Amino acid sequence: MDNIFDNIFNWIDNNEAKSKFNLTASGMERNIFINSGIDFSKEEFAKKGPSAETDLYQMISEIYGVESNEIMSTNGGSEAIQIASLFLARESERINVPVPEYEPMYLVPERYMFKVRRIGEKENFSLKKNESLSFTDPNNPTGDLASKKDPYREAMENNLTYCDETFLEFRFPQKPETSFVKYENSITSTTFTKFYGTGFLRIGYMFASRERIAKLKEYRRLSSGSVNYFSLYMAAKILERRSYFVREVKNIIERNRNIVKSKLSKAGFDFSSPDNSSTTFVRGEYSYEWCQRLRDERGVLVIPGRYFGVEKGFRICFTTSPEIISEALDIIGEFKGE
Repeated sequence: MDNIFDNIFNWIDNNEAKSKFNLTASGMERNIFINSGIDFSKEEFAKKGPSAETDLYQMISEIYGVESNEIMSTNGGSEAIQIASLFLARESERINVPVPEYEPMYLVPERYMFKVRRIGEKENFSLKKNESLSFTDPNNPTGDLASKKDPYREAMENNLTYCDETFLEFRFPQKPETSFVKYENSITSTTFTKFYGTGFLRIGYMFASRERIAKLKEYRRLSSGSVNYFSLYMAAKILERRSYFVREVKNIIERNRNIVKSKLSKAGFDFSSPDNSSTTFVRGEYSYEWCQRLRDERGVLVIPGRYFGVEKGFRICFTTSPEIISEALDIIGEFKGE
């Protein structure tokens, strides 16, 4: 059996302290939230806490144009992946996950011994009628908009699908989006962890048909049972101030995207477009060992391709300051040339 402790989370946790430049954080830094001016005092919470879930669902319903009974809160994105994986495993004969992909999308159902097929980039994408599809959009790590591609659109129309849309906000739409509005056969999820810099709240939500939401809530009972009122309350407060977050995040991310494109191009890297997410994936003969040496010899931490289901390449995140991104990418470029 493979080493269950060799995973993306342990790679990050075990190496952050060893690195001067950490390019593994795909979510915004906490100061975005701290500087938001949101009142999260206990006095204010005492007024709104009891109606927190109802208030949040109503707000989400109005923003996305879905019904309140098509929404379910989760304890962050990880719980959504677990619940969705359980649902897909019970409702379909096999879960298909195209790679490269965020490791938990395939590793969670595999660890539960569900039937999973990892679809390589050069493999036939076709799905049988009784199979399901699980993916992130924009793709994590590449930032590609998977649902805009023909195979994904066909699957979302004809097969049961689960789509983690956590990074869609980094496209800076006028209002939040979900493919569930167009593809009623799908289950989608998002979380406040990345765009809003509030991973400590552990709050997200899922969309699905009323009937499926009822089942998903039963599966949530096997995980946590419910989401605490304070996180639900804070989520609603965040959405009330969404325009602030969009302005602040956009200012940082767009500057960093220009730096990423300039520095990686100058160094001769083959990389995916950073314009739809907070990540880019560098393709090429960059092995796990290469990433280890980059960490040990130059103090720059990236995530090797093995944690996205491929053997080569690495993911870069650019949610930190432009100064740090610029210096770290210069170092990576120099290291490539050695």
